[in-house]
Amino acid sequence: MKKHLERIMPESRNVSCPGLRVGTRRTGSAEMSRRVGYVLLVTFCSWLLAGCGSRVQVTVKVVDDDNQPVPDAKVVVMGYSTKEEGNTDGSGFFPARLRNVTGQLDFVVRKEGFYTIGWVSYYFMGQTNGWWEPRNPIVELQLRRRGDPVPMVVKCLKGSSVPGKGQPFGFDLLAGDWVSPNGGGRVSDFVFTVNGTVIDRYNFTSRLTVECSNVGDGLIQRRVHRRDDYGLRLPAIAPADGYSNRWEFFGDGKLNPATGQCELTENTTEDDNYYLRVRTKRNEKGEITSAMYGKIYHPIGFEPGFQNPSQPTLSILYYLNPDGTRNTEFDTRSNLCPNPGDAGGKP
Repeated sequence: MKKHLERIMPESRNVSCPGLRVGTRRTGSAEMSRRVGYVLLVTFCSWLLAGCGSRVQVTVKVVDDDNQPVPDAKVVVMGYSTKEEGNTDGSGFFPARLRNVTGQLDFVVRKEGFYTIGWVSYYFMGQTNGWWEPRNPIVELQLRRRGDPVPMVVKCLKGSSVPGKGQPFGFDLLAGDWVSPNGGGRVSDFVFTVNGTVIDRYNFTSRLTVECSNVGDGLIQRRVHRRDDYGLRLPAIAPADGYSNRWEFFGDGKLNPATGQCELTENTTEDDNYYLRVRTKRNEKGEITSAMYGKIYHPIGFEPGFQNPSQPTLSILYYLNPDGTRNTEFDTRSNLCPNPGDAGGKP
């Protein structure tokens, strides 16, 4: 089970996986072959007839980090078995029409000097007279400019043990370690507290609190669909304001006797990403004089201790820029963390 960070008090969701029962009976091989052939033929004909009339019209708008149009960007629009490609005009638009699509379009966008959009999907709502709706939507895609990537402290923890349960433990992002006496860290940039009760893997409660010990520090959430492939997942420059200092997250599992499956209720999504700010200092006027900015790619995972009830676990992939600027564009050739773990190497 993997839990993920989310802003305090968002809407919760329920996930269940009902069981599947399949019944069979004995049938002669010849009769069975005829039945299978008939079903396949009907299925194929239905698919073919439906596909012939399934058309889409879409307009792609490509913008840069400042939401300005990007002309002459290469755009590829793909359906299930067809595609159309071309370049954006002077206003950043590229119109496309395709036939024989299934209601989903996928986009790839490239231009020299920008990070490639390797895969972004769009889903239509339904069909009217053989056209997918909405008719001719404008799909805006942001190409992120290649700027000035910098060496960063990049650390990946995967199911790492938290020193204990029910107590706050400081983590030093710059050192990539727990604060003494549980590690070699000195500054509690993040303070993690994991609570929960494990009966078994089908019945449990799990809680995570993340706090920043320094006033002015915190996180800002940014959601990007987990399957969308941006060369630079978040825009390079972190926001100047809007950071929240305390976050609470939960994930509860309960066995559904009717299905034999674990139903999970959590206030998290797999699309969560975050900007972070730590070690903020202000002058007498309240103006920020120095701070460290960074980002968290993908959610923070936490477990109450399935293997060892007294030993909860934590997973996080973070990037921290120690140079004091808001630049979070990672130079993949250099990692400043002494023990990076599996940091991936994404910008």
